[in-house]
Amino acid sequence: MSLLLAEAAKEEGQEIFEALNEGLFRAYFTEGRNIGDPQVLRDVAQAVGVSAGRIGQAWSDAAYEKRLARDHEAAAEIGITGIPTFIVDGRWIIEGAVPVEMLREVAQKIASGKS
Repeated sequence: MSLLLAEAAKEEGQEIFEALNEGLFRAYFTEGRNIGDPQVLRDVAQAVGVSAGRIGQAWSDAAYEKRLARDHEAAAEIGITGIPTFIVDGRWIIEGAVPVEMLREVAQKIASGKS
């Protein structure tokens, strides 16, 4: 349900989409809330400005499920199996919860041309 909500939130704009994702991560990891609960999802979405109509549409419009299925297929085609996955510079694939330092090292290698 949260993935469908995030997909729908993209139509509210990048700022809302990012705020929703941040809100969902905070709700789950910091506040210990159940982001599988539709009411928790509604509360988080409303708090970051997702419209009530879009929230309802997220779970009733099959287009969002189709988009997620396409994204899943595309990820599988390039070998992505974990969440989160970072694709950096179109060639570095970093999967899973990695230390921030690892991301910094990759960024520094790319910036210095040592990739």
